[in-house]
Amino acid sequence: AQLVAQRFGTEHHELILDPEVVNTIETLTSHLEEPFGDSSMLPTYYVSCLARKHVAVALSGDGGEKAFAAATLGSAQAIGLGAELGRIAAGRKADVALLSLRDPAFAPLNDAVRQLVYTEPGRSVRHVIVDGRLLIDNGRVTMLDEDALYADVERLMPALTRDLEAIRKRNAPLMPYVEEANRRTRALDVGIDRYKIMEC
Repeated sequence: AQLVAQRFGTEHHELILDPEVVNTIETLTSHLEEPFGDSSMLPTYYVSCLARKHVAVALSGDGGEKAFAAATLGSAQAIGLGAELGRIAAGRKADVALLSLRDPAFAPLNDAVRQLVYTEPGRSVRHVIVDGRLLIDNGRVTMLDEDALYADVERLMPALTRDLEAIRKRNAPLMPYVEEANRRTRALDVGIDRYKIMEC
């Protein structure tokens, strides 16, 4: 790494780990809050600590390929349809979503998969084809009358608002107890502070 840095004239920092690195595992696992079986957590932690001494923000360079694969082929396999769904291939069902790249989530376009996974909120979906049937055409659902649905919502909203107000009044006497339970729960020390910044 040092030779590459010298060759390209970049700034290089080294971190030599001592054998006591194993003691870090307990600290790390207490902050993960869930089972995590990836040994990359140790080098990631130490690289993050080193980077923190020099920069305020560091991008990891992780792409969205694993998350995308989990959402597509992984989902199909999870429901036992991995041989039929999950990828575009001959003999598989034609389930395809077509997105517009003229959405803020994709501007500028650097890594389409990563941007799809991490930033696209659904508004760029233009067409959806499921089992060969067009279900969304130019952003509009084809299986129902959207205008009629919106009209129904407008018509029903006053009654829903009245019902919600009645529920709120009925529940009002319970609110002090709910708030006290919430206060006690937040005050309970469970040994994990997810908002605490780990010290390096």
